[in-house]
Amino acid sequence: MTSTSADRNHRDPSLRRGPPTMRITATARRHGDAVVVEVHPGGALAALTLSDRARALGAAGLAETIVDAVAEATALANQRTRHELGEALTRLRMAGDADRAEQAEATTPATWRV
Repeated sequence: MTSTSADRNHRDPSLRRGPPTMRITATARRHGDAVVVEVHPGGALAALTLSDRARALGAAGLAETIVDAVAEATALANQRTRHELGEALTRLRMAGDADRAEQAEATTPATWRV
């Protein structure tokens, strides 16, 4: 009986593991923890906690507070991601040099830029 790689992977759990995962989030707090947001890089909301004190802000004030906290937490999560990616690329010796990166960026069509 021949064994396929799928058979071997099924028998040996160590072969099924993918790369280690990393969960990067950031948290921002407003008005003495009346509003607490946690976001993923890019601003995807992971958690929103509102205390009873948040009601005192009123609808418009609460909305503004949440948006402001999300913006702050997003900036922090994005910075953490850049840091972690930089370290990972350095460990893999894929960091590249700045001159080549600038040259590649200069050839990127404006329509591709966000």
